[in-house]
Amino acid sequence: RGQRQRSDIRQNALLPAFLLGSLACYALAHALLFELHLPSRYIQHSLRMVAGIGFGISVAAIIAACAGGPAPEPRHRRMVILALPLAVFLPLAILTAPLFGKDVLFNVKYRSPEPQELYDYIALQPRDVVIASDTRQADDIPLRTGRSVLFSHKHSIPYHPNYYEPMRDAIIAFLRALYAPDLKQMQHFVAGHRVSHLILHRAAFTPAYIRSIWWSRQFPDEAERAIRALDRGLPAVARQAGRCVRASYGELLVIGAQCLLRLDRED
Repeated sequence: RGQRQRSDIRQNALLPAFLLGSLACYALAHALLFELHLPSRYIQHSLRMVAGIGFGISVAAIIAACAGGPAPEPRHRRMVILALPLAVFLPLAILTAPLFGKDVLFNVKYRSPEPQELYDYIALQPRDVVIASDTRQADDIPLRTGRSVLFSHKHSIPYHPNYYEPMRDAIIAFLRALYAPDLKQMQHFVAGHRVSHLILHRAAFTPAYIRSIWWSRQFPDEAERAIRALDRGLPAVARQAGRCVRASYGELLVIGAQCLLRLDRED
């Protein structure tokens, strides 16, 4: 009987230990930013696993308690009391998720790299290149190519002022240079941040693109500034960057930033 109790204790402690380990790694990831993965990586999958396994245990405990007669053991009663909230919450969360704009509650958001040819091209560049881009492909460039991006949507998370503020300043400087009427501002940006390549979407100089891109929500004032700039005319980068296109993949253009430095400034 004592051996069975010890076995039950170990089994009952498995999920809490798993969850505590995930939370501990989550805290360490914050403390050691960014020596480990992003903090959310340590809980987003484990919470799904705990929820699913816990739901199964909850249902089994409820069935076992109901089948055990009118007076289940105290241990079973405690399990049922703990299991009922999870057994009720999880189905409700899944059923009501669409009401809150969530298509699939446990969507892990895996996606294939597109276009793969872009990542292959970037991977062939020298290891010290620095890429500036507001496209979603910039999120995956460091992982898929081993090359650096100056910023990206997924990297611009304000975990700490010392981390976020320089990136925020770089994003704003990029946007203002991208939509400036004078090429000098982009040349200053490229030289100051040692940028080697720009990756731009072909629709980048349209109001519809600006309203749909991630930074329009993060920096709404900059989005309005960019749209007003388009109302005054086509920005200098849009007029002149075509002479510096190094590669194109569908809607994406890879522009040599050093080439932009050599272009004559428009009067």
